[in-house]
Amino acid sequence: MAHPQTRLLGWAQLRLDREESAALATRLLGHAPDPRCIELADGWAAALVLLARLEHTDIRLPGGLRGEPAEAFALLAEASFRSLPAPARKLLTGTAFASRVTASLAARCADVPDAADHLAALWRGALFRRALGRPAR
Repeated sequence: MAHPQTRLLGWAQLRLDREESAALATRLLGHAPDPRCIELADGWAAALVLLARLEHTDIRLPGGLRGEPAEAFALLAEASFRSLPAPARKLLTGTAFASRVTASLAARCADVPDAADHLAALWRGALFRRALGRPAR
């Protein structure tokens, strides 16, 4: 039995309102954020932090955003991909077709000689995972 003062929080209570989002983004950036950043984050603090970091990249928030999660995901995925070292990007694009990636496959298909090191770094950074629906080996 739960303590009588215990309260259940739902998604609505976890999300920031526009003013809280603007205040957090301003604190992160040191200046007022692009309003599209606030809109796209949709009250989620983690998305707001990641979108605010785009300011330090060459990725720009496009005009005409509809505030859909897919838009935020696409921007964040692009930023994550671009932040990787060139050999790691080459490894990922060169092996995207493979159902299972090994260091030897990556070295051959992506022409990345130190593929094992890059695979290990991607794994440690949780950017390279096992396929969904498949058991871990």
